[in-house]
Amino acid sequence: MRLRFLIALLLFSFVVFSFAEAKVFNAKEFMLDNGLKLIVVENNKAPLVAQFLCYHAGRIDEPKGKSGMAHLLEHMMFKGTGFSEAVDRLGGSDNAFTTNDMTCYHQRVASRYLEKVMAMESDRMRRLSFSENDFTEEKKVVIEERIERTDSRPEGAFRENSSRIFYEDSPYAVPTIGFMDEIKSLTSGNIKSFYQMYYIPKNAVLVISGDVEAENVKKMADKYYGTIKKRDYHARHPFPDKDYGVHKYTQELRMRHGNVSRPQLTIRFHAPSFFTPEVDLKKIYAIDVFAESIGGSIIGKLYQKLVVDEKILVSVSASYSPYSRLSAEFVVSAVPSEGYDREKTVSRILAILAEDLTAKEIDRVRERMKIDMIYLAEKPLSGAEVIAPLAVNGVPLGEVENYIEHLYAFSTDELNRYKNELLKYPFVGWLEQEND
Repeated sequence: MRLRFLIALLLFSFVVFSFAEAKVFNAKEFMLDNGLKLIVVENNKAPLVAQFLCYHAGRIDEPKGKSGMAHLLEHMMFKGTGFSEAVDRLGGSDNAFTTNDMTCYHQRVASRYLEKVMAMESDRMRRLSFSENDFTEEKKVVIEERIERTDSRPEGAFRENSSRIFYEDSPYAVPTIGFMDEIKSLTSGNIKSFYQMYYIPKNAVLVISGDVEAENVKKMADKYYGTIKKRDYHARHPFPDKDYGVHKYTQELRMRHGNVSRPQLTIRFHAPSFFTPEVDLKKIYAIDVFAESIGGSIIGKLYQKLVVDEKILVSVSASYSPYSRLSAEFVVSAVPSEGYDREKTVSRILAILAEDLTAKEIDRVRERMKIDMIYLAEKPLSGAEVIAPLAVNGVPLGEVENYIEHLYAFSTDELNRYKNELLKYPFVGWLEQEND
């Protein structure tokens, strides 16, 4: 048994070493004649395939006073098509999501049905098909969604108010679902105009991953997507000549509500994204490693010290996503223990964030993140899930493929310098019970 274990360990070490020298997904990139970018990830470990079609069209592309257009259009793309019912009959699943920066549609089916879902999805790029009654009914659905998730839930209102204060004059201060009065004012004409402006080949990225051959996928893409007429591209809003909403002072929000089941604490910091002008990419990956080290799991420093040892928190996590088109954010989310002291809780979190990481701590996190990425790349559908949202936002494929290499591109001193620059101006938000 011991010998078998050693052999397995040696084989795993060889795989990890070899993987570190190679690209993560080994994806192949194509450009169709009409401007549609195609990325294919070949992974034949299971007879499955994922199709992600993402558009460079999100909340920040909406005209002022028309918030919620991108999200409502996402809903309308499923009307008058029988799309989801057809995918369900194939034994697959489908869904969509809208963010500040993009809208993505995705399906997961047996690989033999790829051509079918490509034909179906390309048809939605060709034409938008819904009736006025469909629009009226679906707008009611979105209004109910907003009521359920935001207006009738203190957590939703807290999240919206936090973003409004944190982002100030940035387009990110407006919620993706839109403000209620602006949703109600939207017309079917607004939605069709947004579709015509942004749902075009040159403004989209198609990513296919799973049990496929890249050249065959390219032929199918040419057949179904490549025949869609090339249309003029409406350029997105230009990059700002300033840091939109990036404040250089401490901010605070305290909300109270009778329906809060447990108090919540959010500490947010403005952080660089891939699209921050003249950003040093080493800083991006260093902050990513810092986030994982400090609060990426229950073995993170915040959890171990404040939940396990000091017991002043019930839970805590930290996250960083540098793929936003404008400024990104580094976020710490926590639930304090009963009888908490607000000032002490925030002070302890900030003190731990301020502690420099050692080379040993950084290397341990790097290895964990490397292994996580290796396992992720082994899954047949992960390529599309990971690459599509990044590619549509303009992150070069090479940045994704060389992710593991980038984890080792900065020194211990550089990481600590970057994270200390990050932590200067916190936004502190509390959501508490009415009687606290």
